[in-house]
Amino acid sequence: MQDQSVNQKLSAENSSLKQRIRELEASEIEHRRKEETFRTAEIRYRTFFETTGTTMLIIEEDMTISLSNNGFEKLTGYSREEVEGKKKWTEFVAEGDLEQMIAQHKLRRTHLDAAKWDYEFRLVHKDGFLKHILLTVDLIPGTQRSVASLIDITDRKKAEGALRENERRFRELIDFLPIPVFEMDTEGNVISGNRAIFEAFQYETADLEQGLHIRRMFSPEELRRILADAQAILKGGKTKGPEYMGIRKDGSQFPLMVFTSPIIRDNRPIGLRGAIINLTERKQAEEERQRLKDQLQRSEKMEALGTLAGGVAHDLNNVIGVLVGYSEILLRKLPAESPLRRYADSILQSSIKGAAIVQDLLTLARRGVNDAEIVSLNGVVSDYLRTLEFEKLKSYHPDVKIVRELDAGLLSIKGSPVHLGKTLMNLVSNAAEAITGPGEVTIRTQNLHLDRPLPGCAEMKEGDYVVLSVADTGSGIAPADMGRIFEPFFTKKVMGRSGTGLGLAVVWGTVKDHQGHIDVRSKEGRGSTFALYFPATREEMTRTAEARDMVDYMGSGET
Repeated sequence: MQDQSVNQKLSAENSSLKQRIRELEASEIEHRRKEETFRTAEIRYRTFFETTGTTMLIIEEDMTISLSNNGFEKLTGYSREEVEGKKKWTEFVAEGDLEQMIAQHKLRRTHLDAAKWDYEFRLVHKDGFLKHILLTVDLIPGTQRSVASLIDITDRKKAEGALRENERRFRELIDFLPIPVFEMDTEGNVISGNRAIFEAFQYETADLEQGLHIRRMFSPEELRRILADAQAILKGGKTKGPEYMGIRKDGSQFPLMVFTSPIIRDNRPIGLRGAIINLTERKQAEEERQRLKDQLQRSEKMEALGTLAGGVAHDLNNVIGVLVGYSEILLRKLPAESPLRRYADSILQSSIKGAAIVQDLLTLARRGVNDAEIVSLNGVVSDYLRTLEFEKLKSYHPDVKIVRELDAGLLSIKGSPVHLGKTLMNLVSNAAEAITGPGEVTIRTQNLHLDRPLPGCAEMKEGDYVVLSVADTGSGIAPADMGRIFEPFFTKKVMGRSGTGLGLAVVWGTVKDHQGHIDVRSKEGRGSTFALYFPATREEMTRTAEARDMVDYMGSGET
């Protein structure tokens, strides 16, 4: 019985042992299968790592690189054996980017949603130089390990930097240009512009950022024309540098010319770019050129007239002398009641007027102040107001009040009192004749220092001037006549009755002979002002020789 019990016990142990062996064998098979599966997965994983075309890393929680691919070897210069399990990825990050990278690594494991999944950093190569990297990183599900993808964007960064540098240089070049340059969309909104266009229209870059439409830069009438021209250009048409009138921010206007071309994107126009030429200086130059041309023509007319006057004036004087002499003899011979006296008197008066014309012609012919002396314009005015000519003028125009406003401290000028007196007489006579009914003529003298030329008198020099002005409250001068008032024989009066057409020509010649300038201001229906500017002198006046009595010139009864 005892042996049987022992046998049963051994049999049970054998069965248990065999079962254990079978279990171990099954476990070994399963282990081998799992190892094979793991090796297969690792091979696949490694194959995937190596064939993704990008640099890949597996980063542990403690920042150690546990797995890397061939791309990382090329990127850093380190072999896989030098990296995996031995180096932390922080060793490859430039110092300036390290703090952000560590913060993101920790945040990814505490607040995954708040962490960035891609950003840029600078990687340190084994040889010490830096590369710009775009990093894409995320946690492997169910672990604290990160899988990271690294793309080398160094060349792209260089290209972007070069592009930014080119854009900066281009912007500086465009801003350096003195010509305003702009871009606008199809609706007329200004997209960009250089420094010159903001200066031309007096806007700031802040105005552009807030929205700047060309309606603020042109009048409504001009805007309609501009938009029509713009549509024509966008449709492939051309314009030949049309001229417009621009409006600055302060409301002032200036002439300009615009050259434009369409901005094409994807084979369709999206706006216009163009350049603007400010025509202000050109217009002023044209006006100055025309003024000089007119001045030259006037001078040539005066010269021709002077040549003519010098050639015929003396002969005319001889003829007029005969008319005056014989008409006076007739008046003496004819009885007071003779009806022929009226005809003789008409001959005499017409001859006197003819003599006055010849005298004006001679004044023009004898241009130049040969014997200049120190003159006070106050004295010229006072002398004129005591002449018979002035008394006659007052009798012809009793309703015209003559006002004089003379500067007591007036400086002197160099010139001819005779010519200056003739000039003043012509101006006052014209002023009085321009007044119909009651009115006022003001003769004014003053000192004036000019630091810039008068409009239209670019040749004026800086310095002290003495101004003689004659202003009236008459009918004024029509704008169409303003450019011709100094032409010889140009007059709005009835020729032969109240004027010869030479008065202002004589004034112009006298002022030019004294190196002076004329400024004329006039409004129709409100009067005119003629201001004559003469260079002042600090020289003292010499005492005028006293007039001698006629007896001193008489001989022994001769005549």
